[in-house]
Amino acid sequence: MTEHIFPVHAYREQKRYMRYNVKKPTDVCVRDFVSRVQELNSYLAKFPAEAPNVGAVSLGEDEVKDIIFRALPHSWKKQMTLQGFNYPAQDIVEMVRFSERIESMEQESELAAKTASSNKKKSRKSSKKKVTFESSGEEEEEESSEDEKPRKKYCKIHGLCSHTTDQCRDLKEMLSKHRKKKAKGYKEKSKKSKYKYNKHELNAFFKKNLKKALKGKKKKKEELQAVDSIQMDISDQSSKSSSSSAQSVSSSSLSSMSS
Repeated sequence: MTEHIFPVHAYREQKRYMRYNVKKPTDVCVRDFVSRVQELNSYLAKFPAEAPNVGAVSLGEDEVKDIIFRALPHSWKKQMTLQGFNYPAQDIVEMVRFSERIESMEQESELAAKTASSNKKKSRKSSKKKVTFESSGEEEEEESSEDEKPRKKYCKIHGLCSHTTDQCRDLKEMLSKHRKKKAKGYKEKSKKSKYKYNKHELNAFFKKNLKKALKGKKKKKEELQAVDSIQMDISDQSSKSSSSSAQSVSSSSLSSMSS
């Protein structure tokens, strides 16, 4: 059943991983790490065998100690060498005890370093002293602690006071009034420009319109003269036709009387 579930060469790959790739995590204590390695070693006997005549077995104690030694941090290995701790001659329990002592010493040194850095930061903050000034700005006081007097700020309008130039309310009100006044003047100017013209512009405008009107009157006069001339021609023609017709009537009457 295990041969169908486990991948190919699972026993061989697991032993290789435990020997060369296992590392102790920084957030796991050494005792928990060693117990986990021993647990993984006990699982090896349940793996499928690599050969039919050779069964899967757990690693020996010497190999487990080598795995634990390789997985430890470099500084711990250095301490073992400096203190003459020969791990092959010791059992796993002694390795754990020795590693725990190094672990506790590192934790204490890290805690001391953290407290020292925090104390340095506090001392730097307390050593910084600020100079305060009077509201008149004439006299300068000596260095004093932060709790005695608040730090004075500079404003271009009020001088040394409790606010800066950017925080000044009077300056903001002045700016807002100036902007409103400027906007109002711009509106009035635009209105005047719409409804007011210069004298030269008005004169040019009236001259242009007067010329147009005169041209229109001239055209109308010419048209009326043309109409009058046409009417006169028509009346002349009608008078001529009436006279010719009268002459013909008179001649016809005379001819009838003679006969």
